[in-house]
Amino acid sequence: MAEAFEEGLRALDADQTRELNLVTKHTGCHGFCEKGPLVVLMPEGVFYKGVRPGDAKQIIQKTIIGGEIIDKLLY
Repeated sequence: MAEAFEEGLRALDADQTRELNLVTKHTGCHGFCEKGPLVVLMPEGVFYKGVRPGDAKQIIQKTIIGGEIIDKLLY
């Protein structure tokens, strides 16, 4: 899962990535393991559940870049 995000972020323009201050972090369970894989976007606090590698591109384009929430992935 994290690899899909890392690949998607690498595809962005370097200046855009730097401007957005994008990084990925691998963490342990946040108490919602049964809802995983989870993606939490900070500092906005957007919490997506049941994320699949195929969702990464949409999350990057719509939420990270566009500021749009993807309702079907919300907790």
